[in-house]
Amino acid sequence: MPCHQSARDSQQRAIENRSREFVDAGNFGKRECDFGFAIPDPTLASQVSGPWSVVRDRLKMFATIYLPHFYLQAAMRYHPKLRAQPVALIDTAESKVSIIQLNELAEKAGVAKRMTPSQALARCLQVAIRTRERAQENVIDEILLQHAFMLSPFVEATGPGICTVQFTDNRDLTAKLSRIIAKLAKCEIQAQAGIASLPDTSFLAAHLARPVLQIDEPKEFLAPLPTETLAIA
Repeated sequence: MPCHQSARDSQQRAIENRSREFVDAGNFGKRECDFGFAIPDPTLASQVSGPWSVVRDRLKMFATIYLPHFYLQAAMRYHPKLRAQPVALIDTAESKVSIIQLNELAEKAGVAKRMTPSQALARCLQVAIRTRERAQENVIDEILLQHAFMLSPFVEATGPGICTVQFTDNRDLTAKLSRIIAKLAKCEIQAQAGIASLPDTSFLAAHLARPVLQIDEPKEFLAPLPTETLAIA
């Protein structure tokens, strides 16, 4: 088997595995986007058999920048010591207070979403229970949008910790997004991004990215994804 085919198969398997890890439909509503669908120019028909790079340069391309565990990131941003211990987040504005997000250490300790704080502490006495910090969430959202506008003048605030970009220049998109991800990291913000010819596809790709995933073949990318993954787009 050629090396490039083996590498692509390995990447596809990794995507399929990650798609089963990230999905939590309760955290994201149906994808709503002000951008129109990216419909290829009719003149591209004669170029479809050519290199993808040629066709892609004539398509509308989109990127979704996604901040995983957005609420938890905001609550922990200025508390670096918390990164070394289990942390669970609650929203005191809810009628029934329960865990809404948690870090990997808390998950490994047996804490789970929808547990009450007392249940979480019963599973792990070391877990730090934090509350949402809405002011910090607003700050991070503003920083995210500022960085997104470095890529294009066409930016949508898609949801908390999520924005969508429509490119005016399709060259070197992965490199451009990688630089933005690095800039956000310097602001103590973890981000990942997906790139595709449709905003919904870029949205899905962003959830699976480590940290940037560009989809050149949407059908091959979408075909193996489980239904629960596709449902969030």
